[in-house]
Amino acid sequence: MLADLATSGWIVDPGIMPLRGLFEREFKEAGLAVPPHPIETASTITTVLMLQRDPTPVSLVPRDMAARLRAFARRAAVDRRTDVARAGGPPCVAVVA
Repeated sequence: MLADLATSGWIVDPGIMPLRGLFEREFKEAGLAVPPHPIETASTITTVLMLQRDPTPVSLVPRDMAARLRAFARRAAVDRRTDVARAGGPPCVAVVA
């Protein structure tokens, strides 16, 4: 399923954030190239607004936020290993708006 999202436009956290590390690691461990040229933002509000306004991007978000985004998402909860919690972050899923 991750391969299906490899060519999607991604909205990701900046490189220093735990979710960004998870994003890159999941692609590498699946033997896939990390998608080039993602949109970077550390703002949850910006991510949500972008997901609501454009039907094409994908974002890795905390599981509780994904539950709220399901109302307008085409697909949600692409479950992968969510060991980002060890780095102090919440369990997370990918959301396709």
